Amino acid sequence: MSIVYGIIKEHGGYINVQSRPGSGSTFRIYLPLLEERSRKSEISRFAMPEGGGETIILAEDDAAVLEMEAKLLQTYGYKVIKATNGGEAIESFMAAVDDVRLLILDVLMPNKGGLEVAETARRMRPEIRVLFNSGYPLDLLQRKGILQGDVPFFTKPIAPTELLRKVREVLDGGRLAG
Repeated sequence: MSIVYGIIKEHGGYINVQSRPGSGSTFRIYLPLLEERSRKSEISRFAMPEGGGETIILAEDDAAVLEMEAKLLQTYGYKVIKATNGGEAIESFMAAVDDVRLLILDVLMPNKGGLEVAETARRMRPEIRVLFNSGYPLDLLQRKGILQGDVPFFTKPIAPTELLRKVREVLDGGRLAG
C-alpha cells in the first residue's frame, strides 16, 4: 500500500479509504485530470549506462527487491555486496571500506535505517557516495524529518533503466533528488 500511496502522491492525487469490520474496505483513488490529450511519445532507444566495476553495497530488507536490483547491477558491470538490514550494511562496509564506492540504502530498514548507515560510513569515509530509496515519496520523508535537504533518492519501485542511470550519475558526482 505504501508504494501505491507514493505513486499517487507523485502524480498529485490522494486516496480515500472506508473500512467497516465484517464489510470489507473501499479504496477510492483520485488523480488530477489532464488538461490536454497526451501525445503518443516515441520510444527512444539508448544504451543502458554500464558500470566500471565499482563496488556497491546494496541494503534492502525486501529479499525479492534485493535480489532483483543486485542481479541488474551485476549484469551491468558493478560488484554488489548485499545486505538485508542496516547492521549488515555497516559490517559489510567496514569489511570492504577501501573498495566501496556507493551505498544504496533503503531509508527504513530493521537494525539501523539507511540514514544511520550513511552517517556511520561517512565518519570513516566522508566522501562515500550514497543513494537513498524508499517506498515512500521523498517529500513525505522530508516532512516527517526522516531525510533532510537535497539528497540522491529514488522512490520504489523503479524502472531498471532509471536505477542504472541514477547509480551512474551518483557515482560520477551528479546530484539527484526525487
